[in-house]
Amino acid sequence: LFTAGKTNQRELIKNRVKPGDIVIMREMVGGKLASHTGIVRYVDKETGNYQTIEGNVTENSNDKVIRMNHKYNDPEVSGFIQLT
Repeated sequence: LFTAGKTNQRELIKNRVKPGDIVIMREMVGGKLASHTGIVRYVDKETGNYQTIEGNVTENSNDKVIRMNHKYNDPEVSGFIQLT
């Protein structure tokens, strides 16, 4: 489910994204474009915001697995992979 740049991102996420889906993100790491993934834990059906579980997140030089909160219009998100 490709959501980047779509005008109806909020509605797509509210109505189609569900726990267990995989979010695909793009980010700059050391001046190079890289990819990152997370697993959707929760979707707020009113706002379209959602929470993920993500690994390989560095805090204080330590890699961790943590919960992350995302806005429906997060510019780093490309879209979602949905497993049926």
